[in-house]
Amino acid sequence: MRVLAVAAQLHAGSPVRLPKPAGPYRIGTSTIDLVDESRRETAVSDPRIRRHVVVQVWYPLSARRGPAAPCILRLAAYTAQRPMPDPAGGVMNEEKAAGYAAVETNAILNAPPAANAFL
Repeated sequence: MRVLAVAAQLHAGSPVRLPKPAGPYRIGTSTIDLVDESRRETAVSDPRIRRHVVVQVWYPLSARRGPAAPCILRLAAYTAQRPMPDPAGGVMNEEKAAGYAAVETNAILNAPPAANAFL
């Protein structure tokens, strides 16, 4: 539901700042690139390109400072190939991408996870 609320604010032209985490940890995020060599990538016309899946992981961390993570990692990929889906529905375009790029998150990009946070 939060994604839809953010999308509504973005499409209305309102600045968006995501709420601070309520728990004891800061939030980190990273991406993992996976390639399925047995499948062709359907988003491009070159049949030699294999299926790519980018997974974004969110996790607790203890770091206090670091580069802020964008709302959508690799946002340019959504506008490089047409048509690409908007995570909140519809099709991504330059105006929507600019709105997502302006969202301020509380996550730190590529920071190491908190020790013992998963126990």
